Amino acid sequence: MPTDDANSPGGNGRWKGIHRLSDSRYLLPVFVLALTVVLWTGTLQLIKVERNNAAAAAIALTLELTDIYEARMLRVLREIDQYLKIIRYACEQHGVERALTELQGRGLLPPDLLFDISILDSAGTLLAGTPQAQGLVMDDARLKAHQDSDQMRIGLSHESGEEGRYRVNFSQRHMGSNGSLEAIIQFGIDAEFFVSTYDSKRMGDKGLLGFLSDDGLYLARRSGKVFSAGHRLDAAVLPLGLDLQERMATTLVSPLDGVERYISIRELYGFPLGVVVGLSTEEQLAAADEMARTYLQRAIYANLLLLLVGGLFWHMSHSLAESRHRETEARQAQAEKVEYLAYHDSLTGLANRRLLSSLLGQVIHQAHRRKGRLAILFLDLDHFKDINDTLGHDAGDELLCEVARRLQICLRESDLVARVSGDEFMVVLPEVEDKALVETVASKIIDIVAQPYTIAGSKCKVTASIGISLYPDDGKDEETLTKHADTAMYQAKEGGKNAYHFYSG
Repeated sequence: MPTDDANSPGGNGRWKGIHRLSDSRYLLPVFVLALTVVLWTGTLQLIKVERNNAAAAAIALTLELTDIYEARMLRVLREIDQYLKIIRYACEQHGVERALTELQGRGLLPPDLLFDISILDSAGTLLAGTPQAQGLVMDDARLKAHQDSDQMRIGLSHESGEEGRYRVNFSQRHMGSNGSLEAIIQFGIDAEFFVSTYDSKRMGDKGLLGFLSDDGLYLARRSGKVFSAGHRLDAAVLPLGLDLQERMATTLVSPLDGVERYISIRELYGFPLGVVVGLSTEEQLAAADEMARTYLQRAIYANLLLLLVGGLFWHMSHSLAESRHRETEARQAQAEKVEYLAYHDSLTGLANRRLLSSLLGQVIHQAHRRKGRLAILFLDLDHFKDINDTLGHDAGDELLCEVARRLQICLRESDLVARVSGDEFMVVLPEVEDKALVETVASKIIDIVAQPYTIAGSKCKVTASIGISLYPDDGKDEETLTKHADTAMYQAKEGGKNAYHFYSG
């Protein structure tokens, strides 16, 4: 029985692989391939580092700009809140109709170039206001909201016409002395004011600066020179509070302009508003991408030079080694053929008794180590002699090949099947949990073997008798298990053939 790896069925293949690697025809390409892998791995890693550094810098810049924008918006909103409180106080002291006049006279109102102030009654009719506030109305939803709550309300309005401005309106109710809604104070600001700090030098031409309501409505949005308002933020980044400090690799593609950006969103503390800052990944990674193209060009030139030099050396060594290689291949092919025939049945291609004996010893040892069970099925064809006598030996050989093919169909990849003599086969089931599995396999074999055959143009039929022995119940070594399976097979024949029988002592 073979024990040396070099002489085993797979040993020769391993030595063959080692010999090939030592051949210059293979060693040189492997060496060139290794250098190519090192070259490209280093290049790609360098590109990755450059891009990661650029991405990290872009994210840091996004967060820095968000901090600055957040602080500025909070200052503006607190000033607006303070103005609303001042106007409410003036309404209490001087009455709704005279409040703005008194405050303007004392210089307590902001300049009206960007800001407009209006005081509306409970029905939304203008009572008093700055010049820009004339003709303003308030929608029913905000009127209803002010009747129910004392909170500040924020809305977006648009003047009629294509060139009409967008304005962000901050409003708060004023209650009369009798506890009823007396007026609504509204503070309007040109929407572009909230994104007027867009810095093209730091944010590029495709950056993003946005002022949001808490439901994701853009009250003001600017990207480069393009201003817009009234659009919705992509639902994937709501609710407010998403921050790249938590999702460092997050990038979003805006459905409004299709630009991919690093995005940071902050909720403004104390207000139902938020800010969004975005930097275009294309612009922020442009320098890294340009550097990557330079690295790739250098790597391509170096790789071409390497392939050229390696190809010249390979061509020189190839001619010298070709004849020796053919001779070696021929010797190896002959050795492999001899080795294959030594361990396999030349007719069916199945394992022969020698190989089965070697493998069965290993299977028994493994079953002993795991304290498991295995089964040996000894199979003999019934009436096979009649086929040889009536159709000839060639037909018999054809039948044996078909039986071998059918047996392989019935079995798992882990099972072993071998032809041990003329019409006798052995099957080893290495992992058996109970007898039911063995019975199932034996029944399948009997059924499939018994199906009709077409041999030499004639219909014929054979059956199988199977004897079964179990490890460790019927024996603990190869010889005993095989003998008992053979005995059980003859018991199956005596019982009428075309059946299986477990060894019973």
